[in-house]
Amino acid sequence: MRISELGEFGLIDRIRKTTTKRSAKAPIGIGDDAAALLFSPASLVLTTTDMLLEGVHFDRSFTDLFSLGWKSAAVNISDIAAMGGTPRFCLIALGLPSTFTVEQVAEFYTGLNACLKKFRTVLVGGDTCRSEQGFVISVTLLGEAPRKWIITRRKARPGDLIYVTGTLGDSAAERIS
Repeated sequence: MRISELGEFGLIDRIRKTTTKRSAKAPIGIGDDAAALLFSPASLVLTTTDMLLEGVHFDRSFTDLFSLGWKSAAVNISDIAAMGGTPRFCLIALGLPSTFTVEQVAEFYTGLNACLKKFRTVLVGGDTCRSEQGFVISVTLLGEAPRKWIITRRKARPGDLIYVTGTLGDSAAERIS
């Protein structure tokens, strides 16, 4: 089924149904004009955003949509973790080519939600629109960290240990021909 047949609100309803977790700290989530979120007064809110553009950051001929959904969440979750934070809420905006099907969008969200679930993060909203220039993904992630434990780049010193998960360069590997 084409997205144009389903309509914007039908697509939003399907996306809401893919969300695997609800949170008492997000009393208003997907489907309203904005999400309402509760945070602890003893914590700092961490916010990060990344944009992924087809032809620049990924090539769909080398990447399945499940993996692309996972990666879209993972790059933002890693930013929150790098500061000693815990990821909490995710917002995603997609620019969808008119040729995309509902099933393709569902595969993307299945990967995104699988990653969010692994890191106990809740999808609380976003936006969709048609894109004439390929698939566009913009993810914003909100997290929190105790004020006294926040880690910043400025605090790094020679001799500090650096931990890496996965293989360095994997995210760029798909661009190599």
